[in-house]
Amino acid sequence: MKAARLTAALSIVSSVLLFAATVPAVHGLDWGVSIDNSSGVSGPADALEYTQSNRAALFVTHEFSAELEVAAQASYAFSLDRNYLVDIDYLYAQLRRPIQQQQRDLWLIELQAGRFVFADFTERVLRARADGLRLGIESARMDVTAGLGYTGLVLLPNTTVQLSRADVNDDADDKLLGPPRLVGFLTFTLPEYIGEQDVVITFVGQKDLRPQGDLDELEGTGRVDTQYVGLGVSGPLSPQLYYDGFLYFGFGRAMAESDLGSGVYDYRQISAQMAGLGLQYFMPEVSKSIVEANLLVSSGGADQVSYFEGATEGGSKQFLSITDSPLGLIFSPRPGNLIVADAGYAIRPFAYAANTLQHLQTRLRYFAFFRPTSGVISEVGANTESDARYLGSEIDLLVNYRPFSDLGVGLALAAFFPSTGSDRGFIEGSRETELLARFDLSFSF
Repeated sequence: MKAARLTAALSIVSSVLLFAATVPAVHGLDWGVSIDNSSGVSGPADALEYTQSNRAALFVTHEFSAELEVAAQASYAFSLDRNYLVDIDYLYAQLRRPIQQQQRDLWLIELQAGRFVFADFTERVLRARADGLRLGIESARMDVTAGLGYTGLVLLPNTTVQLSRADVNDDADDKLLGPPRLVGFLTFTLPEYIGEQDVVITFVGQKDLRPQGDLDELEGTGRVDTQYVGLGVSGPLSPQLYYDGFLYFGFGRAMAESDLGSGVYDYRQISAQMAGLGLQYFMPEVSKSIVEANLLVSSGGADQVSYFEGATEGGSKQFLSITDSPLGLIFSPRPGNLIVADAGYAIRPFAYAANTLQHLQTRLRYFAFFRPTSGVISEVGANTESDARYLGSEIDLLVNYRPFSDLGVGLALAAFFPSTGSDRGFIEGSRETELLARFDLSFSF
């Protein structure tokens, strides 16, 4: 049965590619195909497992005029965990129209409708594919962007939205589509508002639209609604030193246990914070290298017994983002009762070579993970009986080489070392030293 379904999926993809090859000749569309492969090993040092994923995508774009563009991409994915997955990555129409009023600044109006990525300016709170609208107004003094979308039509394996126990249970229930949520944002960007410093003010929110039949409020599984207010600043401190910082306040409501062990649940308020600071020092004279340092801090609650809907003493202090965001290649917990300090160095060793070696890039990063309270984090195994704050460290090495615009190869090596000792951040045996080695190949035509 699996072989038959795989054959059918391949037949569909082949037919689409054959059809697409004839369309540009008739309608003048711009189209292409990209193929990605990722193969490697990962897991505990004494029990490494082989991993592999393959993806083929067909993309089509067409500019009807200088103002109107339509773009679409469909992809086929295969991995050792899932036989096949065909999905629409994006499908939208975009209208751009400049408006020049007499003796006034030029305004650019941009309207996008369809499926595309919704994201906040940090991508730490929201980065998800959704179906909806986005309106942008750009001017010399201020940029305004607003968006509203629905996440419930994206296939579940491709969604990044997860905020409740019901969202987590969707995987076990073998559902087809992702969590039904309405997401929206409103962002004001003030370029060079103070000197050369950019200022961003944003409002982000999501509304849980899950039907009552999917909930079990008596057992602590309910709807989770969240809102966020964010402020960001960035700019140069010197010709070579740049910084960026942000602060988010998170609000909302989620199910919580009235008293630990009581078994009585009701809706309680969420009040949480997240902040980040980054520094980048550019050294173009040293093979175009960059030294960076970053700090991410998010609030948590010592009374939290589970990451989702786990507060037991009044409202929740755990910061809960709408989507996850990448950190380490191996250990990548979500914000919420988390402190992450990382430092990195990137260099193009042959930056000034006269051949394709100038496109070789390497990046080395070190992460140190902590938690501000003894409560849970998004990763399983955190020791809530211990006051230990240090969780572990990770070292990542990435090497990327793109000799041509349509061909790229990459190598990733990583090692995660959890905290050890009698007073450790993880329950003994729940987390071991983990390794990762992966080779990536991408090709497009």
